[in-house]
Amino acid sequence: MTSNLFAVMKLLESRGAYFDVRRLSPSDVTLLVTLVGRRVEIRVDEDDTIDVCVFEGDEAVELGMEAVLRALDEDTPWPMRRPPRDESVVATMLANDALVSAQTALVLFRAVVAERRGADVLAAQEPIRVEDGRNLWSVVGAGGIAMSITKLDGAIVSLTG
Repeated sequence: MTSNLFAVMKLLESRGAYFDVRRLSPSDVTLLVTLVGRRVEIRVDEDDTIDVCVFEGDEAVELGMEAVLRALDEDTPWPMRRPPRDESVVATMLANDALVSAQTALVLFRAVVAERRGADVLAAQEPIRVEDGRNLWSVVGAGGIAMSITKLDGAIVSLTG
C-alpha cells in the first residue's frame, strides 16, 4: 500500500493541497482533500489500488486521478495552506502513534505560560494535569489556564485563561 499512497501524498504536497490522512479500516487508508467548494476522497487499499471520488456537496461528480488534478488546478490558492510535511511524520501518523508525549506537552505548557505570563502565574497553575484526547493533549492548570497541543507535531491549537 505504501508506494501509491506516498506518490499521491507527494503529488498533493507539491500542489499545496490541504489533506488529512485517515485509516478507516485495517486494509486501507483514505486521504481527505479540502478544496474550495469540493471534497475529494482518495482511498488506497492493501493491494495498492487507488479509488478516487470528487464531490460537490453530497453528490459524486467525477472519478479518477485526472479529476483530482483538474480540481487542484481550479482550486483558488490561499495563504493558510499547510506547509509540506516530513514523510517520517506522515508514516508515524499512519501508524496511529503520537510523536509528542504527555511529558513533552507538559514541558511545552510550562514554558509558554512562564514566558507569556510569568513565573508567578505558572506557580499558580499547580497542580497541572494532562488529559489524553484523540489527537490532542489537553493541559489544564489549577489556575485556569488551558492549552491544547497536537500529538502529531506539538502545535499549540489553543491557549485559554
